[in-house]
Amino acid sequence: MNDYTSFTALASNDRVEESDRSPQSTTGGSTLADGSRVDVLRKARRELVLIAVAWSLWGGFLDLLAIYIKKNFLYHLPFYHRAPGFIWRIPLASAVVLIGITAPVVVLLSIRPAVRGRFWAGWWCSAVAVLAALSRLPIHSIAATLLAIGVGYRVGRLFDRSWTRFERRMLVASAIPLVALAALGATDIAARSARRRALEVDSLSSAVDRRPNVLLIVLDAVRARSLSLYGYDRRTTPELDRWARRGVVFDRAIAAAPWTFPSHASMFTGLWPYQFQQEWNRAIESRPRTLAEFFSTRGYRTRGFAGNTEFCSRETGLDRGFVGYQDVVESFFGGSFLGAAFERLAADSNELYVQKFHRFKSLGARGFARELIELATSSDDSRPFFAFLNFVDAHEPFVVPRDFPSRFCGVPPSSTDSSMLMDWWLVDKLALSERQIKLVRDSYDDSIAFLDAELGALLDALDRAGTLENTIVMIVGDHGESMGEHGLFNHGTNLDLQEIHVPFIVIAPGIIPEGKRVAVAVSLRDIPATLVDLSVRGSARDRSEADRRRGATHQSAEAFPGASLAVLWDDPEGNRSVSPALSEVDGPFLFSGQFGRAPELRGTIFSLVDGVEHYLIDDQGNERLFNFQNDPREDRDLANASGAHDRLVRFRRILLAELDRNREVQKGEGESRKKFRESLRGKLPRRDASINP
Repeated sequence: MNDYTSFTALASNDRVEESDRSPQSTTGGSTLADGSRVDVLRKARRELVLIAVAWSLWGGFLDLLAIYIKKNFLYHLPFYHRAPGFIWRIPLASAVVLIGITAPVVVLLSIRPAVRGRFWAGWWCSAVAVLAALSRLPIHSIAATLLAIGVGYRVGRLFDRSWTRFERRMLVASAIPLVALAALGATDIAARSARRRALEVDSLSSAVDRRPNVLLIVLDAVRARSLSLYGYDRRTTPELDRWARRGVVFDRAIAAAPWTFPSHASMFTGLWPYQFQQEWNRAIESRPRTLAEFFSTRGYRTRGFAGNTEFCSRETGLDRGFVGYQDVVESFFGGSFLGAAFERLAADSNELYVQKFHRFKSLGARGFARELIELATSSDDSRPFFAFLNFVDAHEPFVVPRDFPSRFCGVPPSSTDSSMLMDWWLVDKLALSERQIKLVRDSYDDSIAFLDAELGALLDALDRAGTLENTIVMIVGDHGESMGEHGLFNHGTNLDLQEIHVPFIVIAPGIIPEGKRVAVAVSLRDIPATLVDLSVRGSARDRSEADRRRGATHQSAEAFPGASLAVLWDDPEGNRSVSPALSEVDGPFLFSGQFGRAPELRGTIFSLVDGVEHYLIDDQGNERLFNFQNDPREDRDLANASGAHDRLVRFRRILLAELDRNREVQKGEGESRKKFRESLRGKLPRRDASINP
């Protein structure tokens, strides 16, 4: 009789054995029988525990597999949107949660093992593990539950057989995922530690002179049009208004793209979006040098804080060169599906701002401010720092903390309005009422006002600590937002000014002038060259002004493409050397109601801002031209107006010259881009046909 048969016999004949036992049954044989019975029971309980452990460990990998399937096969998502080390953290966290859920049932079964204990343990443990994994996928909850029950039943039947060496099989089944977890965890931790050590060694070995700190703050989805700093009739940015008087304000700063990733990639590398040919589902390649890599090799401490965990995460490659980079904030148990579900239940469901950052898996402005102040005031390391902060507090969903006094919106009047704000990106804008649109605009203004207040508090804290005396602070928006202008909403599909005209302020005591505004249209593409220029000037304050300018300009030109915007306050005629205010987007050919009505231009669109005019052209050759000084909302297209031909030709020349400038990039461009360039060349007068052929 094998162990399994002994166990079932003991369980079914328990009462018979007790009733048949005579008072004289205290012989050694009876004791032996009792000992054998205890051994069998212990063995049965061990088997039940091993079933729970094995299925919990494998269930953790099922959870990871569901994430992989969802990203790569079902939705073709660009990124995993997970915390570092998720490849081992998620299976481990899921396994721990599953053990916690299955343990009570296994304990009940093992108190007095019943007939077919393996069946019930296998059924329960496998059903829970499969249901947790299926719940990540787009399967109806009822269908997922029935499927999990069916799988659990088949597993239970399988375990119910009279297998020999069952315990050993369960040990092996548990050991395999444990070894895999250990290998994945050790490999990941070692790789990240080695990368961090390499960056720290490079930074520490670099000669550090008296260079200033560099702080790059990006206000995600903040458009210039909604800031009182740029003439908005609502006082949304009193703190920026105050701080801007201590530096330089660029009145016409133009983002290189109307959405987060290509705009940041351009600000980090000095390249145009078309030069690294990014799509929605790509990451920046390893070839172009980033700002963090440059400053790291100059002895700077580099730290990044990315609030936009979708398109500024490590997966995009924007973390290159940062010794520390904080993006996805996820608790250990929050990585698993069931753990995240429990956390959502425990969270304050009435606090929309909390829900927002739970969705972003990120910290808000207050959390990042604490991290930055700690970095800036640390006395353990005297080296200068380069810090990058991406704030999403004014990004949709447009909600503010409960303790912030609303200036323009107030509390949403109903749960329907709250749901609309939280789901704003996907809401069908064509079905909205004027009241709802006004509510969203007011909420956006409130979000900007909250971010402005937190930004002012951060700068004040750094000022009190004495950090700002030797810090270059650059505050810039990465793109804007459409709020119903021309029937358009959200961002990322068009190049109207509300989506590419962004705030841009530079504060650098003793390095740049104070209280100055620059009216020349500038591109955020020139940010890397400008920061290098200013950092070199700041480290050579004892030299003559002419020597400082020459040395800084040379180093910035060597480090990154583009030009330093410092020429705009050094030399009134210097605007000829800065980059054109160029923007690009690959707009969708299919348009959904979430963006409002379809834009007039489709496909690949280029935009140029020069003087007071804004020029747009798509890959079908359709052109538009606006004078935004006389027509701020860009309602009157001047492309077909009398006398517009010469101005259109001028814009075509500027755009073609910039597209032709990088010969290396042309070798890798697709047929559609080549056709666009040739089409653009064909629009020029014949005498211009020889321009960079």
